[in-house]
Amino acid sequence: MSLDAYVRGAALWTPEYPSLQAWRDGARAEGLEKPRAALLPPRPRGRASWLARMLAEVLDGLVAGSQVDLATTPLVFGSVYGELETMATLLAMMHQDDGSLSPAKFQASVHNSALGQLSIALGNRGYSNCVAAGDGTLGATLAEAMAWLACHGGEVVVATADEATPDFLRGRIEEPRCALALHLACEAGPEDPDSGPLARLCDLRMVPASAPAAPVAAESPEFGLLRAIVHGPGGAVELGRDPDQRFCVDVERRG
Repeated sequence: MSLDAYVRGAALWTPEYPSLQAWRDGARAEGLEKPRAALLPPRPRGRASWLARMLAEVLDGLVAGSQVDLATTPLVFGSVYGELETMATLLAMMHQDDGSLSPAKFQASVHNSALGQLSIALGNRGYSNCVAAGDGTLGATLAEAMAWLACHGGEVVVATADEATPDFLRGRIEEPRCALALHLACEAGPEDPDSGPLARLCDLRMVPASAPAAPVAAESPEFGLLRAIVHGPGGAVELGRDPDQRFCVDVERRG
């Protein structure tokens, strides 16, 4: 099975670049607060984690730049560590007073908590999945989404996000706050330059450790993939740095 897909839209959120356009223009933000997360209703938004808010923000950005119906399109989320800050809060609570945990925090600590919150907010009762595969998470998330397209056709939304590393874990793991969303489809759709696909992702695969390395972004694999899609020149892009989980995809720019 060849795993291919057309990229019909993309969205990005980081504390430095609150949108894909800001990143493309090099317009860095100063002192940016939490993502607005307007897709979430007010009460859930008030208690949502950074992870949930980042994912909500890039899904909102995807709607603004791509014709995608989030209420019906399958959703595939990926996160290396999931609700990292919530986990850190729960660990701290275990060592305070009588060690009691907050039920509200506990129910929001599971890896797919953000996906559940957002699928409820969107009214999406269709297929959804949440992937964690260490350094190979971006590649594994794309593999899940593109395999769905190969089997069922249509469209799928892919989103990956991770929270900042808690202070007590710095030096062991390092994750910047970053969220990426892609609207993928099995067909190219309109060929109009203003509404056609941004790129085609071809032959997503795992490559042996002995194979020559393709380019990897210095910041994160998400930025490497996004650069190839948006800026070019395309070609083979590696989706992680772990030699035992070397996902690679070929990018053909369409713009």
